[in-house]
Amino acid sequence: MNQEDLWKRFYAVVGGEPQLYALKQIVTYLLNLIADPKASSKDIARVVSSDPALSANVLKIVNSPIIGLRNKVSDLVLAISLLGYNQIRDIALEISVSQALNAKQNAQMMRLWKHSFYCGKISEIIAASLGRMAGEAFTMGLLHDIGKILLAYANYDAFETSLNNYRYQRGKVLHWQSEQATIGLTHAEIGGLACVRWQLPDLFYRVIWYHHVPPAGNSKSEEIYLSQVVHLADTLCWNLNHPSVNSVNPYSGQKPETLLSENLLAEVGLSKGRFQDVLTKVNESLKTTELIFNFMESTN
Repeated sequence: MNQEDLWKRFYAVVGGEPQLYALKQIVTYLLNLIADPKASSKDIARVVSSDPALSANVLKIVNSPIIGLRNKVSDLVLAISLLGYNQIRDIALEISVSQALNAKQNAQMMRLWKHSFYCGKISEIIAASLGRMAGEAFTMGLLHDIGKILLAYANYDAFETSLNNYRYQRGKVLHWQSEQATIGLTHAEIGGLACVRWQLPDLFYRVIWYHHVPPAGNSKSEEIYLSQVVHLADTLCWNLNHPSVNSVNPYSGQKPETLLSENLLAEVGLSKGRFQDVLTKVNESLKTTELIFNFMESTN
């Protein structure tokens, strides 16, 4: 498909300019502040305290059985220092997206969000173990399925058509292959093109476009490295039973070390031993994150 036809198909599928629920301004500001190495717990507490929902949930989590503190915490600054900046980031994102999803009341959208979030966490863990671009890896993992989310918001009929075909195929094709066959574009292509329209850096477009079939070769390139990391994280996410759609899961029940190509692990810089360490950290992190998500949802 040439570039002109590609864009025509894109606009036909998403119904015009790609739009999504925007993060609340307070959350966007908070995420930028957390990314600032000079920011302190007091700085972040000032922002959190300006949003009652954020404040309440931060204190709710820090005083929950999940954290297991002996004494109750009422000081927001102390709560933030105890939870850590990444946990505050996770809570902020969860609240923001949950508010948008409540308007839709769609279980599929929540499944999509959780898959994206977990993929971000796994990408971050992999990149941190390699000592390279952990923050960027979290963002790319979080956004890797933005095309799928965009399609579900903008054209749920098209989303459902490709999903029903995927279910009918019962593992004979992957979800993105079903999208290509039914609507003429994959969610990776939709997400990549949306990044171009939103004028995000080229790196976003390229990593999202290639996250299913990352380029092979030298991982010194940021584009190749992050594509490989996100691909690994996405596959692990499905393997650990956190798929983006409710259907046959072709990756479930397999050993991760068997499922993932040794060549890809080597290209990204993971030995077998190091990969086992990553798996341990991933399982611990997702267990804690799942407990927190379930706790927040049950008390909202």
